[in-house]
Amino acid sequence: MERTRMDKVKEKVIEHFKNVMEIETNVDIKLKLIDLGMDSLTYIKFIVDLEEEFSMEFEDEMLDVGGSKSVYDIIQYIKSNKIIRNI
Repeated sequence: MERTRMDKVKEKVIEHFKNVMEIETNVDIKLKLIDLGMDSLTYIKFIVDLEEEFSMEFEDEMLDVGGSKSVYDIIQYIKSNKIIRNI
């Protein structure tokens, strides 16, 4: 079964998360980024990587790791703010 473009978005976001966090294990995408050990500098690197990957710019409100942001929230943000092409 062919994966949809949105599945590929999820896969790429998780891949970038694992790369910036330097982990290889599975990630619970619903956990808060802070609870997964992400600090503010790593978060900015994560966001910059995603901006480059998806040719988009995150709004200022998304540039703070605080609050209850999760990998899932980032995936949803990209899906709702970007027409995904050629993934």
